[in-house]
Amino acid sequence: MIGSLPLKTIVWQARNQAMHYEEGNPHPPVVAVFDTLVREHGNIFGSYRTEIKAAEVVGLLGWNSQAAFEADMLSLL
Repeated sequence: MIGSLPLKTIVWQARNQAMHYEEGNPHPPVVAVFDTLVREHGNIFGSYRTEIKAAEVVGLLGWNSQAAFEADMLSLL
């Protein structure tokens, strides 16, 4: 869990946000996740309707090494 959100939910909806942000009308699951990220982790996630937030999500997840990323991905199996 990252705050109140499961890791897999953040990863999936962050992927969706990055792939479709330019549409300016995110689907409800993306809105729910990013609104929660704003509440729990600050306004750094607030401009998700107009900007890709991948770097911010990677920072939040602490993926500062291949090992950290791999450990989280393996935890989802």
